[in-house]
Amino acid sequence: MLGVLQILGAIGGLAALGWRLLDELSAYLRISLSVSVEKGWVLLGTTVENKGFRDKRISNALLVIGPEDESPIATVNALIQQNGDPRKCAYTNDFARIDRHLAEGDRMVIPLPYYFGENIAVADETLNYTAPVSTDALAPNLPYAVRFFLFGPNRLHRSTQNCFVVVPPAEPGPAA
Repeated sequence: MLGVLQILGAIGGLAALGWRLLDELSAYLRISLSVSVEKGWVLLGTTVENKGFRDKRISNALLVIGPEDESPIATVNALIQQNGDPRKCAYTNDFARIDRHLAEGDRMVIPLPYYFGENIAVADETLNYTAPVSTDALAPNLPYAVRFFLFGPNRLHRSTQNCFVVVPPAEPGPAA
């Protein structure tokens, strides 16, 4: 009976080890995006976290800002077309090739070289970066979506979304 329990224990231990190895090899980076609007600026706080033990490489990271009711693909394609690039994006995976800042009106693509230039690989750590965006080009009282995309070799990209509204400052009342 003791031998059977030892064999079952060994099988359970090997299964747990196999599960942990699979988890480590397939674990993705965790990302988040926060937004605050303050005195003429939209502050876009991004976070990339690696909870695994192996380094994960980053090949591109960017923010896409556009009207909330517009798909990110439509936003990026409008910017690409206005900047003379004939190649349209059919999927968000195609955003990985964007390597420069694009802006036209209230649509923007903002590369984040902090993640793919300064921090090429992420170890078991948490990285944070805040991108400031002036509200000058954004319409007041219109909801905007901001999406954070992160790309790495041999992995699906990661993305997350948040939204914001630029509220104009209150008009001063009549002097008493």
